[in-house]
Amino acid sequence: IQAEVEARLVDQSVQPTIVPGAPAEPAGTARSTRIPAPVDGDDDPNRVRGLPRYDDLGFLGKGGMGEVRRVRDRRLGRTLALKTIHGLAMNRTSLVARFLEEAQATAQLQHPGIIPIHDMGELPDGRLWFTMKEVSGKTLGKVMAEIHAVSENQWQTSPSGWTLRRLVDALRQVCDAVGYAHTRGVVHRDLKPENIMVGSHGEVLVLDW
Repeated sequence: IQAEVEARLVDQSVQPTIVPGAPAEPAGTARSTRIPAPVDGDDDPNRVRGLPRYDDLGFLGKGGMGEVRRVRDRRLGRTLALKTIHGLAMNRTSLVARFLEEAQATAQLQHPGIIPIHDMGELPDGRLWFTMKEVSGKTLGKVMAEIHAVSENQWQTSPSGWTLRRLVDALRQVCDAVGYAHTRGVVHRDLKPENIMVGSHGEVLVLDW
């Protein structure tokens, strides 16, 4: 899998990063994973276990390929978001390759409009994971719906203070981040309002590369 991912990254002019805890396997070989049974008092089978550095603080969200959880970094005393690949996805080589590619490519994109990747590895049950900055806020899709909900026929200021001018500025920041990624040979394959986060401090961040 790692060889396949590296070949794809080279084609995109992005230098691959060695993934800790993820040994190379022959291309086309599916990996298997065993989701641990819940322990007494814990009914969440997806809870992150076996990572001495991180404490699982709960569920944040999920997508078609993985789940995002809030974790506490014991070493630095900070809260992060940890994304894991779905257990069933581990049996599909193409999804494993895409998960690795997302982490490796994003880790090399140093831009204020792109969420930084901090660490990566493999859980004891075989699922891959990586940590990234946790952003408190809402998706751009929710912002757009909020503004438009004020009036069906025209854009007006939303109850939370969002205006059309502010929305246009957010879209400009998105274009700046995506444009930077293009200069690094990285193309976002699922760019949509739901993959753009607007932080509580006004930051605009593009997710899920």
